[in-house]
Amino acid sequence: MADITLKLTLAQVKHLQEQYASMAVEVTHQYALFRAKVDDVEITIYQNSKHDYYKTVFRGLYPEKIAQAYSDTPLTVPQPKQTKTPRSYLDKGEQIGSDEVGFGDFFGPLVVAASYVDPQQLSELELLGVTDSKKIDDERIRKIGPLLIHHFVGIYYTVDNPKFNQLIKDGYNMNKMKAMLHNQALQRLRSKKPGTYPAYIDQFCTPEKFAAYLNVKMIENVHFATKAESLYPSVALASVIARYVFLVKMDELGAQYHVTFPLGAGKHVDEFAQAFKEKHGLEALNAVCKMNFKNYQRVINENL
Repeated sequence: MADITLKLTLAQVKHLQEQYASMAVEVTHQYALFRAKVDDVEITIYQNSKHDYYKTVFRGLYPEKIAQAYSDTPLTVPQPKQTKTPRSYLDKGEQIGSDEVGFGDFFGPLVVAASYVDPQQLSELELLGVTDSKKIDDERIRKIGPLLIHHFVGIYYTVDNPKFNQLIKDGYNMNKMKAMLHNQALQRLRSKKPGTYPAYIDQFCTPEKFAAYLNVKMIENVHFATKAESLYPSVALASVIARYVFLVKMDELGAQYHVTFPLGAGKHVDEFAQAFKEKHGLEALNAVCKMNFKNYQRVINENL
């Protein structure tokens, strides 16, 4: 993903706003005047207080296709900072793959994402630096996540904390939840993109166990592999999208309580959870955490 920044006149800004009025989206930056999404390009016009021009940013996979209309000179698209993308994928053909995020975090939801990739999209994935989400910093994931969701075919499911805790009470374990979510996401994605191409899953249990967890038919032509996000582009893409959705959900939880929830399940999480419980109460804590984690018992027993 690349950025192009132009200094537009008031007349150009008015023209741009009129041209893309039907594609306007909510302004999220406090100094932004206008924001629109045109195909894969996001346009943001910033307010003008001291200058005779308006800073306008075009961001996307090919921002020059929109920005060039507002520039008298040919635009040079700056090369994006890239994360090393595996070139030795075991399968570079048409495929779907899935991955999950949030299963190791005391706070926040579970997210399972599934993505479709064909050979023509590999160059775009490389340009965007898509690889295992654990190898990409969260700041970059926040930037490319919306573009990935918009540009590539995929699906994701989230299980919030109240639903997760109820499933645990109903006898589900973590792997059963994973299996059901992965299978459902892949089945639904294949219905959107019919074909006999393979489906890949980052392995968390044996294939036999996976099938036993399901109460429906297992997806056909499915393959399991450890560290699949480094072996198959569809799983790499799914891992980044799942991480992005998880971060957005964590932001929403944080905004609700005016805090920044810590990730993981270490001692710092225990300390935060104890302070949170004291301020907001046990019921609020139950609504934002996974009650089957050992952290929960330590906080309840105040044995930190």
